[in-house]
Amino acid sequence: MNWIPKRKGAYYCSSACGGRCTWEAYQQAKTEARKAIKILGAGWKARVFENMGWHWTVTRGPISVHNGYWVMISEDPQRADHGSCLWTYNTTTYHKDPRVAVRRAAKIMYSVMNRLAKVEKSVRVTIDQFNKKAGG
Repeated sequence: MNWIPKRKGAYYCSSACGGRCTWEAYQQAKTEARKAIKILGAGWKARVFENMGWHWTVTRGPISVHNGYWVMISEDPQRADHGSCLWTYNTTTYHKDPRVAVRRAAKIMYSVMNRLAKVEKSVRVTIDQFNKKAGG
């Protein structure tokens, strides 16, 4: 399998993909990623990739914004645009303004963190009780 795209006329696709991806779609993905960075501001990095079509993501630390402006927040910034990480909150909220999508994802993340803090407190009380009964 080869994931290096080759240009053949209107197509720009790798043999591993096989999605008959086009040069036009590749150029469009690059343009959309640059547009997202322009809206979001400094510090964002773009990645354009193929997977049965051309897609893009822009990342900044643990936050990634994807095609259609859906957002993923990950504890592992190195994997923020992959979704295979230890903790991920993935919104499927689409919005024409990626800043709104990021704010929505952050708001949900804060809510989850607050709920987890309450759970953590309860678990700590239980563990402390176990430790007292066991003598340490």
